Amino acid sequence: MLYFSCHGVKDDAGRLFFATINTHLRRLASSSVPASFGAEQIRLSVSRKIILILDCCYSGSFTAGMLSRGGDRVEIDERLGGSGRAIIYSSASLEYAFELDGDAETRRAVGAETPRLSVFTGAIVNGLSSGRADRDKDGRISVDELYDFVFGEVAEATPKQTPGKFIDVHGELFIARSPITAEPARLPEDVLSAVTHPLPDLRKAAVDTLRRLVVAGGEQGRLANDQLVGLFEDDSR
Repeated sequence: MLYFSCHGVKDDAGRLFFATINTHLRRLASSSVPASFGAEQIRLSVSRKIILILDCCYSGSFTAGMLSRGGDRVEIDERLGGSGRAIIYSSASLEYAFELDGDAETRRAVGAETPRLSVFTGAIVNGLSSGRADRDKDGRISVDELYDFVFGEVAEATPKQTPGKFIDVHGELFIARSPITAEPARLPEDVLSAVTHPLPDLRKAAVDTLRRLVVAGGEQGRLANDQLVGLFEDDSR
């Protein structure tokens, strides 16, 4: 996941740049990060699951240039390549992205702890940390669910900013677990039963299953690794 929360500026040709603390507006090419650089890194990445979140002014213009020389539209997967790629941006190509400089009640409404937190990022933080973005309460927050939540929060906070998205995924692309509805990871009961069985052959049969879980990674993989360590350290051969 690549997340930019910064100032976005354009040059005279309408190209988007991500500003840094020493950016000079008259020398954008040499003093800032061109949005095209981010697009290039995404295109070259070998990952099959990529999420790009842009929180800056004019962030919708990141998708500019998606027209071929003949004038036909180029789909998002042609530009970013592969499947499982998603872009969520904070504002349209001609819109500003606002920071929260209102009263404390307004900032709390979008989960912001500081007036310097932007409306868009505040909504993302709120949706993920509270679990409210998990609309179907299945314990996981998909990119689409997060966008729908953020869009509603930003629209309520300011009518002058319109988040957008480009989604090119097969199935659902999940960005987080919900802290409210997610169930803790655990190993299958039959595997746990085999691991603790008094017959060594049954314990041995569980090793290959545990190995596959470790390779798959995640919290369940960590639990499987703990079980393998236990098997290794017991007194059986």
